[in-house]
Parts: sequence; structure tokens; C-alpha cells
Amino acid sequence: MNAEPADAVHRLVATRLAGRAAPWADFAAAVVVARGRLLLDGAAFARVLGVHPAVVRRFESGEDAPARAPRRLAALAPELDWPAVGLLPAGDVADMAARHPSAGTAWGAVARAARPEPTGPARSPHD
Repeated sequence: MNAEPADAVHRLVATRLAGRAAPWADFAAAVVVARGRLLLDGAAFARVLGVHPAVVRRFESGEDAPARAPRRLAALAPELDWPAVGLLPAGDVADMAARHPSAGTAWGAVARAARPEPTGPARSPHD
């Protein structure tokens, strides 16, 4: 599959998922294109990624955040612009927080909003 048809498939899938209010439509479309390029069914793609097939279904439906995707996904289709759809490269400093289990959930947003900003000098617990 060359770049033009892949781009057209990506746009079509992203538009349809966005029409269904999928929160991560662009990422989902990229996952669909990546799986299509590898000519794998959902179960085989899940095995390659090292996840359960239900996880692949959530990624492809736009229900699950790119921050929760295994970084090996980008290596399977390096020609896709993964950072543009929210999948950070392995080793990215921002990746640590994004990979926390609460990232991408309402609870993660609540925790970030409730966390007070640090004030004053740093103190040791032994002071």
C-alpha cells in the first residue's frame, strides 16, 4: 500500500470515527492503516503487539488513548506519522506521565486538577 491510498484510508476512517465522537479518531485510523499494511487480522495483530485482541479493538474504535499503546506499534509501521496522532516515541520524557494507568481517564484529569502547585523551598521528609 503506497502513501496516497494509505492517507485516503486514514482520512476516511478518521472522519467516520470522529462522526461517532470517538475521542482518538486519528490514532484509531493510524492503527487501522498499520494493521492493513501488515495484512494481519485483529488476533494476529494483537499477538504481534503483545496485547489482548480486545485492546486492539479499543484502539481501532478510537476508544483508547495512544498513551496506552505499546511503543512497538510505531516500529511496525514507521512510515506513519505516529507523533501527529499522539503516539510518543519510546524514551520520550513526556511518555512516563502519559503511560500512567490513570492517563486518558477522567480520574487522571481529576488528580491533575486537584494536585496543588508546589510552593516554597523543597523540604526533606527528615526536616
